[in-house]
Amino acid sequence: MDETAAPKLTRAFYRRDPVTVARELLGQRLVHIAGGQRIAGLIVETEAYLGVKDRGSFFWRTPNGTYRNHVCRWRDGLCLSQLRHP
Repeated sequence: MDETAAPKLTRAFYRRDPVTVARELLGQRLVHIAGGQRIAGLIVETEAYLGVKDRGSFFWRTPNGTYRNHVCRWRDGLCLSQLRHP
């Protein structure tokens, strides 16, 4: 691991108010090691939803689940990453 790297965020980090978590994720690096290669990106945008009753969330309209909101049923500390094309 790079000596200048920040420590890995723990699940406790995510067990807080969603708005606080979203704000504190901005500027963090998302790192994945695949095939011996380090792939990293900077988090430049986040969204915060306040649970299943938040009318702005994907989960509100389809509480039984879709590919977009299945992560809402998982444990804390997991994320949904979406690839956006210009």
